[in-house]
Amino acid sequence: MTINEKIRARRKELGMSQDALAKKVGYAGRSAISKIESGEREVKWSTVLELSQALKWSTDDIARIAGLVDEDDAEFVKSLGHIYPKEDLPDDLAVLNVLVRDIGWEIIKTNGEYYLGEIGLLSDADVKRLKTAAVSALKVTYDMMVKERGICQD
Repeated sequence: MTINEKIRARRKELGMSQDALAKKVGYAGRSAISKIESGEREVKWSTVLELSQALKWSTDDIARIAGLVDEDDAEFVKSLGHIYPKEDLPDDLAVLNVLVRDIGWEIIKTNGEYYLGEIGLLSDADVKRLKTAAVSALKVTYDMMVKERGICQD
């Protein structure tokens, strides 16, 4: 099966139209997807990467599809989990992410693990410390505002 056929098969497996796939990757219309699937347009590595998130392909899927790795290399490629498509963050981390983005970083969840900017993989203890620090900062801010405004607390 050619890469073009694999793209078509995966799109259909996901129940996605050519229009929907084109929209997800930011193409002007379905003609680009049609040309890719029919082989009229050359499929470059950059094209595969553009399509990977919309087609829900992981890094190891892409590498195998492109013939870049064999099964022996699969564990190494899988270790590059931070390249996998992003997953939804739990609400508490999504809120914390607002603060982290203010310093130019982002917390992402991918392949069930959390990553922070250039720091990389976060352990469960790291995530807990981030949450604790954020709550502590909010408490200090709240206490300062209460004191400044002369509000009595019960």
